[in-house]
Amino acid sequence: MIERINHIRGLGVYADYRPAAGMADFGMKNVIYGWNYSGKTTLSRLFAMLEHRQALPGLPDFEFEFRCDGGVVNEANYQSNTLNVRVFNADFVATNLNFAGDHFNPIFLLGEESKAAIEKLAQCERLRSKIAQAAARTEAALEKAAHDLGAARTATAATIRETMALNASFRADHLDREAQSVRQNPGAAMLSADDLQANLRLARASDQDRLQPLPSSSLDTKLRQLLSEAQPLLAKVPDLANAIQALAQNADVERWVLQGMPLHQHQDDCLFCASPLSEERLAELRTHFSKDLTTHADAIANLLARVGTSVLAFAPRAESELYASFREGYRDAAANLKQSVNAYNADVLALQSALERKVESPRALIPMPAIHGKPWADVAQAVAAINTIIAEHNRVSNNFDQAKAQAITKLKAHYAADFVVKQQLDRLDAERKAREQRRGRFHRWRNGVMAAEASQRAIVHKAQRGRQEINERIHSLLGPSSVNIDVVDVDGQERFRLMRKGGRPATYLSEGEKTAIAFAYFMAKLKEVANLADVIVCIDDPISSLDSNHIFQVIGVIREAFFHQVQANGNMEWRTRCKQLFVLTHNFNFFSLVRELKPDKKKARYCLVKRTTPTTSALVDMPAALLNYSSEYHFLFGVLNRFRQERGVEEMELLLMLPNAMRRFVELYSYGRIPTHHEVTVDTRVETLFGVEPAKRILKALHYFSHANNIERLAENNDLICDIEAAINEMLTLIQTEDPKHWQALIEAHT
Repeated sequence: MIERINHIRGLGVYADYRPAAGMADFGMKNVIYGWNYSGKTTLSRLFAMLEHRQALPGLPDFEFEFRCDGGVVNEANYQSNTLNVRVFNADFVATNLNFAGDHFNPIFLLGEESKAAIEKLAQCERLRSKIAQAAARTEAALEKAAHDLGAARTATAATIRETMALNASFRADHLDREAQSVRQNPGAAMLSADDLQANLRLARASDQDRLQPLPSSSLDTKLRQLLSEAQPLLAKVPDLANAIQALAQNADVERWVLQGMPLHQHQDDCLFCASPLSEERLAELRTHFSKDLTTHADAIANLLARVGTSVLAFAPRAESELYASFREGYRDAAANLKQSVNAYNADVLALQSALERKVESPRALIPMPAIHGKPWADVAQAVAAINTIIAEHNRVSNNFDQAKAQAITKLKAHYAADFVVKQQLDRLDAERKAREQRRGRFHRWRNGVMAAEASQRAIVHKAQRGRQEINERIHSLLGPSSVNIDVVDVDGQERFRLMRKGGRPATYLSEGEKTAIAFAYFMAKLKEVANLADVIVCIDDPISSLDSNHIFQVIGVIREAFFHQVQANGNMEWRTRCKQLFVLTHNFNFFSLVRELKPDKKKARYCLVKRTTPTTSALVDMPAALLNYSSEYHFLFGVLNRFRQERGVEEMELLLMLPNAMRRFVELYSYGRIPTHHEVTVDTRVETLFGVEPAKRILKALHYFSHANNIERLAENNDLICDIEAAINEMLTLIQTEDPKHWQALIEAHT
């Protein structure tokens, strides 16, 4: 370990540095805080001399001495020192990285090529080739199935368009929509051969094919009523009490006599035989032909006349009067009606025959004719069937365009359903899904094999592992879509190159990006070391130009990489993973965060690099006040207020610090009071808070002495020292009077 720096002479701001008496030795964790240009980078370069075992270029001879646990290392023997040191500073970045888009030094994290890794890589390549071949076959099958189905879709759509004689276009995408609508139940959309032809005829019909509406058919069936009237007449026998037996037994004679009686109403002699007609004989005849017999004969004659007019007549329509789609149905219905009418008329004639027999034999019992079923109902049903077809015909006639459109819709659905069935779309879909699943599996397998290849290649090609390590750290600091390190071949050698997303070289990087990339590179490069526990690590300001979020991420990287807990003496203790850690920073927030990392107390050291004269600096123990401050703002106030109150022995030391301290304090205070846009300057904020004239007095000395490249002005312009003192007094007085609550809070923070 490095225990302390005994002296530095002739190296930059360290003209003749020796540690103060009683200064503590370095510990396991060492944090060195100092403002810009105070000498931190010079210290890091001194550590780098121990790492590279060579002198710093461009510098005159100088002297230094490090006291280590194995002896001293100085300018005389540093080239043979045995310390294992790694340094991150501006020189490291300039030497190892290239931010202009060119290649730079790679990082090799593993040893020699592994034979096992080469064999595994070859196995992966063979497996990937087989997967690629199988994936290609699956892809070809998918493409062929899609091509065949597409060709079938196009051909079917053309056939439908031509078959239906559609004026509008019917393309494959139209067929797709129709097929989708019938996909669940294609059978329901399929038409019978007759319906198909009927709808085709209607779909193809033009306006000239429109037919006239037809009247409905009607037949008046009276048979049921006639039968009910005939039954009692046929069964009735007239009164025979006064009947002349000769007439009663000879129906023809009786009928002949009955017909002749009206002819002899005013005759004395028989017109047939010329014999005289006695009144007695006429009376006897009138008695034979009783009123009951006459009435019965009249009823039968009347009924017989009505039966004779009850025969039905049906003449079917000419088929040309109906649309072709209804002709066959009408033909069948007409045949059925004709058959029903014939059966009905046969029953009517049978009734007529029975009545005629009754007329011939009025005193005979004539049985009712045999009637099977209800012929009048059969006729009515057949007429209804005829009228249903006529109604459909009339609907088409009255709504010709709509009916034609409906026929076209049915035909499209029919042909789409036929397409679904013939092409076996359900089977094709199942096969396509299975192939797509296989393609997905092949893709995942290929990715897995490629990942395994990359893993094995990282062993074979050592720079790939280094690239991975850096990229992981860059992405943790800047995000996964920021910058990548790629390995490129330059004259047969592996090199690194910074690339943007999309494969473009990463140029025009921000300062924050450069810092994050450089620190990620350094952290990855540490893994080249066989045993980190033997390494002394020195990190100089790894957070330059980073915002507060990224500072926390850097702290996370440092904590994970360099600190861990171990079992010691029955307890868990925090220790560094490396042999010794030095962190140098000018950022108080970063200093505070590193300070919080364990180990602390006995195993940690906190130092301050500060200017002692305009041209010299010193490394001292961190003042207790600064070590205990929770923020840079409180520390700066303490420096300024101590100068105001205790001008004396340390006056020159404080004067060297005051311009930077005052500038930083004024920036923080004014921004806290007026948190405006970043383009608003500190001068504007101070003028707003204190007024124009006080602001000029405060800012004059502040601007003149607050930059390191002007620090020598303090020695050359002693007359302005009083301006610094006056400016501090005026500024603090203004805060005390104008902002008393803020002032009181600052005072309480230091008590």
